[in-house]
Amino acid sequence: MVRGLLQTRWSNISARYKIDLSVPFLSSFKELKRRFYKKQAKRLAELEDLIRRVVQIFEHEPHLSTEELRRFSSRLKEIQDNPSNSTEFDKSWECKKLYFVCPGLRRAASMGRLIYAVDPNESTVYLALIYNHVQHPKRPPDGLMNDTWKQIKQRGNGNG
Repeated sequence: MVRGLLQTRWSNISARYKIDLSVPFLSSFKELKRRFYKKQAKRLAELEDLIRRVVQIFEHEPHLSTEELRRFSSRLKEIQDNPSNSTEFDKSWECKKLYFVCPGLRRAASMGRLIYAVDPNESTVYLALIYNHVQHPKRPPDGLMNDTWKQIKQRGNGNG
């Protein structure tokens, strides 16, 4: 699935941004699939397709407004700026949280979140974490976020 996230249908259009799947993102995606999609192959395929679509969008334009993003899928709900603990980055970086609907899940479990950072200097989008409201009702713990941002900063040049 990881390799599939980076495959694009827009092969004839060169991507403007690189996508970096951080270790915390891969771990959190694996945990989301294990906890909520264990015996739901069809719904898991829908989730993977949704994330693949988000990756494709971010390869070309990661600075979309909520209204622009909703045109791509009704499951993509909102983008918020500057999630917790992202102030450690160089001021040119943008840290955002994407809200989306997890396919096949109900109530709090259906409220998905994808935290990511955009480094405009390197033209790279770092996917940081993916989770749902059941896993983290308010926000991920500060320790997890701090570790995630440290790992991303080591991969990029966000230590400004």
